[in-house]
Amino acid sequence: MKFITGLFLIFFSFGTWAAENEDLKAELLAMLKVDQQIRDQHIKAKTPEDEKRLGTEMSQIDSKNLIRIKQIIKEFGWPTSKLVDAEGVNAAFIMVQHASDKSFQKEMLPHIEKAFNNDEGINGEAFALLTDRVRIRHGEKQIYGTQANEENGEMVFLPIEDEANVDKRRKAMGMPPLAFYKKILEEAYGLKDHPDVELN
Repeated sequence: MKFITGLFLIFFSFGTWAAENEDLKAELLAMLKVDQQIRDQHIKAKTPEDEKRLGTEMSQIDSKNLIRIKQIIKEFGWPTSKLVDAEGVNAAFIMVQHASDKSFQKEMLPHIEKAFNNDEGINGEAFALLTDRVRIRHGEKQIYGTQANEENGEMVFLPIEDEANVDKRRKAMGMPPLAFYKKILEEAYGLKDHPDVELN
């Protein structure tokens, strides 16, 4: 069984305007680039040895990013779109999403929710991802069905609260039905070929 650590790329249409802190924005985007590159390599690992090596490297990068994002938040508070543009807010979110510190994730969730409600670089999918991750990591059932494990060549979702109505909640967040999301994950992780799924 392989736990899906998540190459959860969140795609947005960002507007273009000047951030108050362009240097901080650039730093956050650089952190995001490294984060996504190692996850892409990890997903594409061809051997167990490569997967283990890249997994270790990914953990090291996550730890480094966690230290830095905590420093940024201590200095500036949660980054706003005014400070770093929506792109920078999204990059900060990814650092939180991939943090090993579950207490920190839970602490940041209200800030992510506020950014989502204020349309500051956090969309419904992003908020759902962190909500579910926090709940799962604290022994609760997930709400939106974003967390899954690979088991015997297919994706298996971790326990979902009121699963009969999960697609209604997903729709409210602008997300596809759970069955189609499963296909997306299986396609992204090279488990199965689904002709009706286009990732690019």
